[in-house]
Amino acid sequence: MKIFAGLLFSFLLFSGITTDQVRLSFKKARNSEEAAIVFNELMQKEMNINVNLKNAYLGASEIMLADYGSNIPQKIKLFKAGRDKLEVAVLAEPKSFEIRLIRLIIQKKTPDFLRYKSNIEEDKKFILDNYADMVTNANSPKSLKHFVEDINKDLNIFSPEEMNQRK
Repeated sequence: MKIFAGLLFSFLLFSGITTDQVRLSFKKARNSEEAAIVFNELMQKEMNINVNLKNAYLGASEIMLADYGSNIPQKIKLFKAGRDKLEVAVLAEPKSFEIRLIRLIIQKKTPDFLRYKSNIEEDKKFILDNYADMVTNANSPKSLKHFVEDINKDLNIFSPEEMNQRK
């Protein structure tokens, strides 16, 4: 009986994390080291979301954590591990709107000396080409549209003209 109760508790705990909560934590993680740590810890938990999307966010969390600390070799190692996870997710699902958006956001914020900016224009074009379909698709969550709009307000990835052409 104790095993059953433990399994039930674990299921409820792990399945309770939603993609919307992950997106919110991702947005907050860009603001402080503490928020980046919380986001990374969240992404290391079991959850009921697409495995490639989870790995993309996990990679992004590691890249964000690499911004903090003073141990340069450790920061580079963490950045590379996060980058590799993110790239594997993109390779596994190259047509995933959200995974490509995550990579675009990360590459826009990555310092030039890390040389991780090679897909910005490609991802930007992909997002813009698929934005209208994502917005009008009944299966796409409205929260993803709001996520794109919120991120764009913060980072100015897309001009107002680009966004309006795609609506």
